[in-house]
Amino acid sequence: MKLDKASNSVGQLETPRSYAQKLRPENEELQVSVEKLQQQVGLLETTKLDLEDRIESLSSPCEDLKRKKQQAKSRINHMQRKMAKFKQNFSLELFELKQEN
Repeated sequence: MKLDKASNSVGQLETPRSYAQKLRPENEELQVSVEKLQQQVGLLETTKLDLEDRIESLSSPCEDLKRKKQQAKSRINHMQRKMAKFKQNFSLELFELKQEN
């Protein structure tokens, strides 16, 4: 006689009810495991969202700082151009004064 999951050790077929009763504890354990995993997934999703918010909050000041550094570089370049133009004009005026004397 062929033995399968639905048969007992004597070889007689089990009734669906008795087989279901045997599987009930395993089913309950699996359901508890699934609930625990669902809770962990929920916790991980919450943590992921919190981390994304944190990254965004840290990125914003960083971008502001980059923008401020770029603005400062632009101002420095502008001032250097003004200084070079001033030196050029000063040198020209000095040269003209020397020519007059």
